[in-house]
Amino acid sequence: MAIEVNINPEYEVKKDNGTAVITVKNDNMFVEAAKEAGIEKKTLEEVSRFKEAYLAAANEAAVDEALVVMKDDEDIKNAEVTTPNGIGKSVNIQTFIQREKTGPIPGSDKTYRKSIVKTVVNSKEYVYPKTKRKALEQKLTDALLNV
Repeated sequence: MAIEVNINPEYEVKKDNGTAVITVKNDNMFVEAAKEAGIEKKTLEEVSRFKEAYLAAANEAAVDEALVVMKDDEDIKNAEVTTPNGIGKSVNIQTFIQREKTGPIPGSDKTYRKSIVKTVVNSKEYVYPKTKRKALEQKLTDALLNV
């Protein structure tokens, strides 16, 4: 069952050197829209805190596992750990670990060596459908470019 969300934001527009910076005036709009959909602010806060804690725990567990694998096999230079992050298989956290990165230290002849951790959260929850985006692009093209 899809949740219908209706919003009617008021915007503040600032123009600078050919760019319009458009900001919604009501900072509470997300919480108000959720309340209209039957989701209380307290629930949003609990889910947000859970997601934040889960992401941290998933990264720590991923790094711990990569440490075991990389210490056991020095030929492994990179590791990629995928952890579930939602109710569907396509929703996950990918943690990329690089054994070593080297580079110059600016302003000196020295170089640094360090390990790298990069995290990517993959979720359809935050993806706007391509068909809808294309329709919006067409709407803009029709209205602004008279093509």
